[in-house]
Amino acid sequence: MNRYVGALLAAGIGAFEAITAAVDVFDFSGNAAYVGTVLSMQNTSDPDSWRAIHSPALWHLAYGLIWLAHAACGAVTLAGAWLLVTAQRDAVARAGQIAIAGIGIGALLYLVGFQTIAGAWFLLWSAPTPPDPLMAARSYCTCYVGVMIFLLLATRE
Repeated sequence: MNRYVGALLAAGIGAFEAITAAVDVFDFSGNAAYVGTVLSMQNTSDPDSWRAIHSPALWHLAYGLIWLAHAACGAVTLAGAWLLVTAQRDAVARAGQIAIAGIGIGALLYLVGFQTIAGAWFLLWSAPTPPDPLMAARSYCTCYVGVMIFLLLATRE
């Protein structure tokens, strides 16, 4: 029973990430502009910092990497969820590892990409408006790690 609950949790995360990747494509100009604002540090206490990136090509590269992480997380996590549902008893642990790997991609995106790079390095936390992406990243990362722990326990051999 636990593996099916784990599969539903993984499917939820996988669907969220797949939809996020699709939105990143369909709303490219708005989201890419926001990435440029963060990387150029326009809305921070130190917009002239040596850390600021002013190259639109690098903004697009960063945006592409974010999109790739969302897409990979979604695809791998959904595959792991499907395998959890369809796996024979002796293959459940492997299916769980695939789902955990997919969710791990997402957790790394939020922890390293948004919290560490955007938040700490590019000072997103010092923006004049509340940095909702940082609060969201904390929530997602916490949720994702919780689901990874659940899957690890639910699918161990």
